[in-house]
Amino acid sequence: MSIATITQTRREFLRLVGVGTVGAAAPMSLLADDVRANTIRLSSDHITADALLPIDNTQHGIDVSPPLRWENLPAGTRELALIFEGAVTDQPRPFVHWVVYNIPAELPGLAAAMPMEARLHDQAFTQGLTGWKEPGYRGPYPRGESQTFRFRLYALDKKLNLPPGLDSQALLKAMRGHVLDTGELIVHAQQRGRRSG
Repeated sequence: MSIATITQTRREFLRLVGVGTVGAAAPMSLLADDVRANTIRLSSDHITADALLPIDNTQHGIDVSPPLRWENLPAGTRELALIFEGAVTDQPRPFVHWVVYNIPAELPGLAAAMPMEARLHDQAFTQGLTGWKEPGYRGPYPRGESQTFRFRLYALDKKLNLPPGLDSQALLKAMRGHVLDTGELIVHAQQRGRRSG
């Protein structure tokens, strides 16, 4: 896939989910006045932005969550939340692959291969429900041409202490009016053969 095609695909994905590019007006239903979206740096030692998601993080591989880290959180950040979703053209909303919330602001990132449990005994945060109506990470299972997916981190101005079992829409509703800023990591995935063992 050419760079021009990837760029166009990314723009179309952002249009579908209602997110502008860096410097564009932020969704006012989520962000406070005069806040610019996407200034948080969200990255991974395992993932290259605008490139193919490693096969281990898809259902064509072993399907584990990737490690993530973030920098440049805005002043006043009390808590974080994360949504990983993909553009699905025949559905009104993107399909959701991972929902994480109640993340302490002092945490610098998420480790790889998180268990598929709502609350982890050694972690302070909560994993919400995916499009499969279960907690934890479920990677993409793309078929055919490359598809676009987005990790998006939300910096919140208060600790919401949200209960387990929220899906992405319930989380977005609960965060409305409390999002200081966001950061995103765009990736792509395409059909590949499963591992042999």
